[in-house]
Amino acid sequence: FYTGFLKGTLKKPLNDPYDVDSFLVSISQKFILPMEIKEKFPGTSGNEQFFGIDAGRVMMLLRLCVPNDTNAIYLIRELNQQGNFIKWKYITLSDIIMTSSWNLQAGGPGMGGQSTQTIRLPYSLFREFNRREISEDSLREIGSLPKDVKGIAKHFSDSIKERFQT
Repeated sequence: FYTGFLKGTLKKPLNDPYDVDSFLVSISQKFILPMEIKEKFPGTSGNEQFFGIDAGRVMMLLRLCVPNDTNAIYLIRELNQQGNFIKWKYITLSDIIMTSSWNLQAGGPGMGGQSTQTIRLPYSLFREFNRREISEDSLREIGSLPKDVKGIAKHFSDSIKERFQT
């Protein structure tokens, strides 16, 4: 459906099909947000907790979102070390773009058996995914990738100005 929409309606060239786990549709905002859904537990390095995310999946989401001027959601079904469900956590594609250090690390084997490249994102960047997150008000805030990236950059700029003003 989505590839057909991008090719047929938006006339965007996409040579290969995409494995998108789900879509979040905002009728009022006219956004179709792709969702990548994974089941994992946080890794640790010293006192820091993090989630490792496959860089290839981020690139796939970017290729879908940029021509459609929409954001994406990376949703995690968080487990504990014993495999028991804890809660749903998420991060937007715009947050991944703006907060990742982009130091790629070797990941596990991908679905095709090839090695993957992984980025680490601090656990604290992931928000709890609940009913409010899929409300039209929330989708209005995060729906547009360029708008959300600009908002994150402005927030960062404002915090730097505050820190260094005397």
